Amino acid sequence: MSSGAHPVTHSAWAGPARIGPLRLTAANATVLFAVRFLRFFTIRGLFSDVEGEVVFDEAHPGETSLVARVAVQSVQTGNRLRDAHLRSSRWFNVKTHPHIEMRAHLAERAGAGVRVVGIVTIKGRQAPVEMPCTTRSEDGVSVEMVGRFVIPRASYGVGPPPYGVAPWDPRAYFVDDGVSVELRLRLDQ
Repeated sequence: MSSGAHPVTHSAWAGPARIGPLRLTAANATVLFAVRFLRFFTIRGLFSDVEGEVVFDEAHPGETSLVARVAVQSVQTGNRLRDAHLRSSRWFNVKTHPHIEMRAHLAERAGAGVRVVGIVTIKGRQAPVEMPCTTRSEDGVSVEMVGRFVIPRASYGVGPPPYGVAPWDPRAYFVDDGVSVELRLRLDQ
């Protein structure tokens, strides 16, 4: 990964934008998640160890790329026992699959934001994702890009069944299949 310059041309994202190559670290990238538990509670967490690189050039969209990897070991939900359970073979299996990765191959302007299309790999399984992103600049100097998408944990074999059990079975309501993911990138000049 390059650690070179990372020009950001923006004026509240008016006009062509060029970002990168920008090295992603825990200092400028955050991966948050939320999942419903027992239909009444939401468990929120984050992965604190992020690495990768982003390049976005609106004038040359074919040169756009995003690679973001999180270390599963860095999962934090505010409960040490739950975090250890998430690292276990029943959930993320950190010993065999230590990383979750997103690789984007397309980014294009969509209204005031950006639409990113890519592949997410979890536990060796891949599935496509589309991530609409919004951008904002509060100080006129730095830009924050926030992308959100939902992944079905069953597609990646994350967590125990009850995915696929009958809706009347109480196990179907323990942990929802859909996990909301939020990727925040700080794109400083």
